[in-house]
Parts: sequence; C-alpha cells; structure tokens
Amino acid sequence: MNIINLWRQEILALLPCGFLKISREQGFLFVSDFPLRIQDALYVQARLENAGFVVQLPKGMAFMDAGAEKYARAAAMLPLYVPKERAENRRLLFLARLLMAGEEGYALARFVLRCTALHDEKALERLPGLIALAKRKKQPLSPLAGKILLQYLMEKEEPPC
Repeated sequence: MNIINLWRQEILALLPCGFLKISREQGFLFVSDFPLRIQDALYVQARLENAGFVVQLPKGMAFMDAGAEKYARAAAMLPLYVPKERAENRRLLFLARLLMAGEEGYALARFVLRCTALHDEKALERLPGLIALAKRKKQPLSPLAGKILLQYLMEKEEPPC
C-alpha cells in the first residue's frame, strides 16, 4: 500500500465524520469538512496533530498534511523499486533519479504524492519545471518523491489480478 493511502486510513480513524479527499491546494495533501459537522473541531485537530499531522481550519474546512517526522519515516521505510526502462516511462524514470540525487525536501514529495494518488500524469508534466525552480532557488529536491514516483511506475507495470 502506498504512503498516501496509509495516511488516509490513519486520518479516517481519527475523524468522527465528514469527507476526506485529496486536496488540490498546494500546501496540503488532504481536505475534510469535519469542522462544519461537529462542535469540537479543535479536539479533533489536536488528535490529528498528536498523530503527526499538520492541520489548519480555515472557514469550516480542515486542510491536512503529514508533519516532517511522518515524511522522514515514510522516506526511511519506503523500499526502492526500479522498474524496467521503457519508452513510455523513460521521462518519469529520469525525473525520479534526479529527485533521488538531492537532499530531502517535502514540497516536491507532497506534489508527487498528490499526483500519483490521483493518477494525474498531466500534472506530473509540471515536475521538470518544479525541479528546475527548486534548483534555481537552491531548495532541496526529494528522494522520497523519487521513490514514490518509482513505486507509481512499478504499480502501473503490474498486471491486474
């Protein structure tokens, strides 16, 4: 199971109600409407933060992301998959290798997690520009993002059961 699904299950176990979707917002992975549905949203926010998530509650919505410690644990536990290079995956393989050569930064990991969870390869086309921008600004890339991208490519290759 991939990281975002594990985190989704962990969050769902802590939410008393409401939906939980992958956020299209740049700074967060998940969004929920639980603050609109319960009286004590701050209690749920505290429970999520104790579990290692970052939570913001603007305008009755909850935007959530994993904290730095959760990202670090995910980077350490995620095995390294290396799919065979093919014409259709060559570009993403190159990007994964490029990401893995840098130090850990979580903005690109969040972006790749979101895109792969949504199977949004159109959004992944923005990745070269985001990598170039990070390099220009001397920001870290993300070996975790590279591993996630490799895992995504491996899952695409696996024949359905």
